[in-house]
Amino acid sequence: MFNPNQMRKLMKQMNMQQVDADRVEIFSGSKKIVIDNPDITKMKVMGEEMYQIKGEAREVKDLPSEDVELVSKQSGVGLDEARVALENANGDLVEAIELLKK
Repeated sequence: MFNPNQMRKLMKQMNMQQVDADRVEIFSGSKKIVIDNPDITKMKVMGEEMYQIKGEAREVKDLPSEDVELVSKQSGVGLDEARVALENANGDLVEAIELLKK
């Protein structure tokens, strides 16, 4: 096995680097896939940038904008934070508001 220093050196030689991210969202037609706390590696191969994303993926249903606005107003947070809470609560308005008020 490699020790961490050897691994970093090997990654540098291969033009690889870690990318810091809290969340990845992938949109495909009517589907949305979310990966929280992903492990992302960026590689440059033959002039092309490639990203490898590892983590626990989950499919999220489309949320009505009215629900997002209601959660935002009731909990006093922005729309993005309200949307994330609704996604984590699988669209349950009450649960999303309770999560944000904790």
